[in-house]
Amino acid sequence: MGREEALKAYEQNVSALAIAAQFFPGSWATYVGVALNIFAVMTAFFGVYFRF
Repeated sequence: MGREEALKAYEQNVSALAIAAQFFPGSWATYVGVALNIFAVMTAFFGVYFRF
């Protein structure tokens, strides 16, 4: 990925996961996205549970 592509992605507010999905074949990005969402929900739950 060059500088021009990075600037274009920045201007369009494209996520790093979406950029990586363009370069790697398969559906791994879907699984990584789901795992990140589950991790975010668990982190929020434990943050409230332990009163951080």
